[in-house]
Amino acid sequence: MEINPDVKRDEVSSLVREMMKGKKGKQMRIKAQEWKPKAERVTDVGGSSYINFDRLIKEVLHGEN
Repeated sequence: MEINPDVKRDEVSSLVREMMKGKKGKQMRIKAQEWKPKAERVTDVGGSSYINFDRLIKEVLHGEN
Protein backbone atom coordinates (compact mmCIF):
# COMPACT_ATOMS: atom_id res chain seq x y z
CA MET A 1 0.00 0.00 0.00
CA GLU A 2 1.37 3.37 -0.97
CA ILE A 3 0.83 6.51 1.03
CA ASN A 4 1.07 9.85 -0.66
CA PRO A 5 4.00 11.76 0.89
CA ASP A 6 1.81 14.88 1.02
CA VAL A 7 -0.64 13.28 3.45
CA LYS A 8 -0.86 15.18 6.71
CA ARG A 9 -0.83 13.57 10.12
CA ASP A 10 -4.18 15.17 10.98
CA GLU A 11 -5.83 13.57 7.94
CA VAL A 12 -4.58 10.11 8.87
CA SER A 13 -5.54 10.61 12.49
CA SER A 14 -9.04 11.67 11.50
CA LEU A 15 -9.54 8.65 9.24
CA VAL A 16 -8.23 6.21 11.85
CA ARG A 17 -10.50 7.74 14.48
CA GLU A 18 -13.50 7.41 12.12
CA MET A 19 -12.67 3.74 11.48
CA MET A 20 -12.33 2.98 15.17
CA LYS A 21 -15.23 4.97 16.61
CA GLY A 22 -17.37 6.34 13.78
CA LYS A 23 -20.49 5.08 12.05
CA LYS A 24 -18.58 4.05 8.92
CA GLY A 25 -16.10 2.05 10.98
CA LYS A 26 -18.90 0.29 12.83
CA GLN A 27 -20.53 -0.68 9.53
CA MET A 28 -17.21 -2.03 8.23
CA ARG A 29 -16.66 -4.10 11.39
CA ILE A 30 -20.15 -5.59 11.06
CA LYS A 31 -19.47 -6.50 7.40
CA ALA A 32 -16.11 -8.02 8.36
CA GLN A 33 -17.84 -10.18 10.99
CA GLU A 34 -20.33 -11.34 8.35
CA TRP A 35 -17.57 -12.23 5.89
CA LYS A 36 -15.27 -13.99 8.37
CA PRO A 37 -17.09 -17.36 8.52
CA LYS A 38 -17.54 -17.32 4.74
CA ALA A 39 -13.83 -16.73 4.20
CA GLU A 40 -12.92 -19.45 6.70
CA ARG A 41 -15.25 -21.91 5.00
CA VAL A 42 -13.93 -21.40 1.46
CA THR A 43 -10.25 -21.36 2.45
CA ASP A 44 -10.45 -24.43 4.70
CA VAL A 45 -9.42 -27.82 3.35
CA GLY A 46 -12.10 -28.85 0.86
CA GLY A 47 -13.41 -25.32 0.41
CA SER A 48 -13.78 -23.83 -3.05
CA SER A 49 -10.78 -21.47 -2.78
CA TYR A 50 -8.63 -24.24 -1.35
CA ILE A 51 -9.60 -26.58 -4.19
CA ASN A 52 -9.01 -23.91 -6.86
CA PHE A 53 -5.62 -22.99 -5.41
CA ASP A 54 -4.63 -26.65 -5.22
CA ARG A 55 -5.66 -27.10 -8.85
CA LEU A 56 -3.64 -24.03 -9.88
CA ILE A 57 -0.53 -25.31 -8.10
CA LYS A 58 -0.85 -28.71 -9.74
CA GLU A 59 -1.29 -27.18 -13.20
CA VAL A 60 1.52 -24.64 -12.89
CA LEU A 61 4.13 -26.67 -11.05
CA HIS A 62 3.36 -30.15 -12.24
CA GLY A 63 1.71 -29.61 -15.62
CA GLU A 64 -1.30 -31.66 -14.54
CA ASN A 65 -4.75 -30.98 -15.97
